Amino acid sequence: VDRVVAQCPGERAELVADYGADPTKIAIIPAGVDPDRFRPEAKTEARRRLGLAPWLGPDPDAPLLVYVGRMMPRKDIRNVVRALALLRAQGATAPRFLVVGGETAAPDPVATPEIGAVLRLAAELGVADLVRCLGARGRDELRWCYGAGDVAVTTPWYEPFGLTPLEAMACGRPVVGAAVGGIAHTVVDGETGCLVPPATRRRWPTASPASSPTRTPAPGWAPPPAAGSSAASPGPPPPSGRPPSTRPSCRSGGAAPSIPSPPRSGRPRRIVSSAAPDAAPHPAARRRRWSGRPGPAWKSTMVAGGRPPTKNRPRRDLSDR
Repeated sequence: VDRVVAQCPGERAELVADYGADPTKIAIIPAGVDPDRFRPEAKTEARRRLGLAPWLGPDPDAPLLVYVGRMMPRKDIRNVVRALALLRAQGATAPRFLVVGGETAAPDPVATPEIGAVLRLAAELGVADLVRCLGARGRDELRWCYGAGDVAVTTPWYEPFGLTPLEAMACGRPVVGAAVGGIAHTVVDGETGCLVPPATRRRWPTASPASSPTRTPAPGWAPPPAAGSSAASPGPPPPSGRPPSTRPSCRSGGAAPSIPSPPRSGRPRRIVSSAAPDAAPHPAARRRRWSGRPGPAWKSTMVAGGRPPTKNRPRRDLSDR
């Protein structure tokens, strides 16, 4: 092999760490979009073309988030739905959320199970009126989908590169994106959008569980101390006997807690049952090898005897959407 092409620095690091590629032979060539196809369109006209007026109600200029892409769990669309519920629970004005994608032109929870999961979650959290799934759209229609929104959002917990942020920016829309893969490379934080921590490191609500639309406080729960306080009252321990965490939330104004990554070398930890500390490991006990960074599920896959050979490992999802 003379050259290996990676689309972003994160993909280059994966090729070196996971496939043993020679870093001197890797060239980074980012993907691009067609500016003739993806171009800015007037928001009013875009919303009219998509027929959003009945859903938006009396305010045709209501704030609108838009997601365009594949409907699958790793895209973490549900994360945005939870954010809407949190805003509503705190008394803030929550924007509407338009989801574009799926296997069929009309949103079908059977053909696209993730659509059903998103809609069920929205109903459970009391924000069903804020979420609308539009179904799949052709590439020539996508600029109208981006143009209808005020902000494009994509918060996957793993992404090889991600074309949708580029498409949104080409259509003149800022992007709120998870700082993973190519998104961290293409979105300039504070200029063309906003980068947020990926799901594996996000610290959810600053509001107490009592104010959550669907959760009730666990027995013995006590709120964490305010950021910067010198002392904290731990309160009664939960049923597990473990004292409640006193670490400040990233969203509460305090410093983000440090989360050390597992070691990249050394003997893998053997996972055994905690029911009997002195019991011998179960014959089916498995070992885990950690990649040392957030990534797709297969990177921390547990297999008998440790990490499988490269040829037997599950294939990476190389799709850009």
